[in-house]
Amino acid sequence: MKKTTIYVTALLFCTLLSFFNCNKEVKDEGPKFISRNSYFIDFHNGVSIYRDNISRKIMNGYYIVGDSSKKWEELSVKDGLLNGDYIVYHNNGEKFTHSKYYKGTLHGEDLLYYTSGKLKKFSAYDKGKRFGKVIEYYEGGQVKSESRIKNDEVISSLIFDETGDLVSKIYTKENNRITQEFKDGELLSEEVIPNYYSYKNSGIGTISTNDIERD
Repeated sequence: MKKTTIYVTALLFCTLLSFFNCNKEVKDEGPKFISRNSYFIDFHNGVSIYRDNISRKIMNGYYIVGDSSKKWEELSVKDGLLNGDYIVYHNNGEKFTHSKYYKGTLHGEDLLYYTSGKLKKFSAYDKGKRFGKVIEYYEGGQVKSESRIKNDEVISSLIFDETGDLVSKIYTKENNRITQEFKDGELLSEEVIPNYYSYKNSGIGTISTNDIERD
């Protein structure tokens, strides 16, 4: 009888503990709505730490920043560091940027949008360094440029006009950096930088590649 009472008491305790834990989990889920000036960014040793503007405490959770008429940002923060989605909106309510973070560092897709909501630029990061492809688009959806990234550096790039014709091409061949300009499908000019990587690492100069337009 005594053993049965102990067993029932333990079972009841575990049930209550599970109930409170479940309630806590539900309470922690879902976004927190805050005003635009509710937080500040504390820069410490090159790391951006998000803190509550009044309590100065480190932020935790998923936040939607805005007021009754519009959203400005959405951000996922863990222990003060961006961790997950970070979204910034245009004034018209369309997305401006949508980035992925891991422990305060860009990690995953990084997307840039026109005010119309159309995708303007795609890139990806691996622990703060760009990798893979960077693709820019005209607002009509045509590819504007396509670059290949290695070790956070552009190693090749193609630029197109709105009709899809190739305008310029940058690539590396046998350690030479080659830049070509085209018109109506014909090669207009070509510039070759011999031993490009030795030249680049010497600090003498760098080659300029396609810059991204900013609204």
